[in-house]
Amino acid sequence: MKPKILVLGGSGFVGGEVVRVLRDRGHAVRATRRAGEKIEKWEENEEESGEEVEWVEVDLERAESIEGALQGCVAVIHAAGYEPGVGVTMREGLQRGLRELRSVLDGCLAQGVRRIVYVSSAATMNSGQVGGVYDETDFYTPGQSGDVYFEVKYRMEAELYQYFDRGLEILVALPSLVLGPGSMEAPSGQVVRRILEADVHPELAAEPLNVVDVRDVATALVAAMESGRAGRRYALGGVNTDVGSLRGAFVQVMDANDEGGSGSVQGKPSERLIDRLRAQAVERLKHPVVEQVAEFLPEKLVRKAGRGEEGEVDTGLQRYSGHIQSQRARGELGHRPRLLAQTIAASVPTKI
Repeated sequence: MKPKILVLGGSGFVGGEVVRVLRDRGHAVRATRRAGEKIEKWEENEEESGEEVEWVEVDLERAESIEGALQGCVAVIHAAGYEPGVGVTMREGLQRGLRELRSVLDGCLAQGVRRIVYVSSAATMNSGQVGGVYDETDFYTPGQSGDVYFEVKYRMEAELYQYFDRGLEILVALPSLVLGPGSMEAPSGQVVRRILEADVHPELAAEPLNVVDVRDVATALVAAMESGRAGRRYALGGVNTDVGSLRGAFVQVMDANDEGGSGSVQGKPSERLIDRLRAQAVERLKHPVVEQVAEFLPEKLVRKAGRGEEGEVDTGLQRYSGHIQSQRARGELGHRPRLLAQTIAASVPTKI
């Protein structure tokens, strides 16, 4: 058995896939879950495989809680980075985000755990170029949009390098719009659902996006932990596409999986299909971030932060706007994104 790895956010969308990859590669795994969160699916898998994941509950705002979870581990994959929800002020978001992050990093210092792979956001690469292609060398400029999410994510990433200077081997992963198995239960899947529901105007349909499969992200995160270069940022992109193409591909798969036969109308899923997709996600997961994401996107979607009509801001979709180039991850981590069609097929329930 390989050394034990701590996965923060192990019961989440990305963290869950990371746990699977680690187990497949022979690592002992300790993973965190939220207080009271059910993990029946993991218990079932463990019964079949004979391998156990050690589940713990931690308070990310308390370094001593983190220290206990770190004991006996040699590295951390942090897939539980704070994301400010609806109504959070800039001050509140920055204070909580930095408090949680510092608790984790201080815990690592105290326990002598040096290797940390941190899952950040492609938003921190968004330099505001219209139609730009981003990679690790691009950075969001503080104050560029005034959006709490962008500002908090940027500030948290900047904080990581303060601890890099203190001896921690920190690597930063920057995934784009992450979809795949289970994504309709995650915030990214809720963004897709709103795209499917909305009347998308031509300008938005051409909005560039990059979509990456959660299975490919997890594989790259484990590769970064095992062999990535400390101090590096890694853009984890997949397929460059646009809003209109992504919507059309989802509609095609949903039609094929539609048992009720109501299908789509003029390239838009029927209300019945949307309702079924929404219900399946809500039934399987109650998550405060997921419940809030529906409020992020107004009915009339807007292209960019600060560039909407009458000051309206699309605070969900703008996080993923732009195309991504992932040559560094391909060369150093062996990142090989799968086809968009494969990701979408895995995202939509087999029967709707």
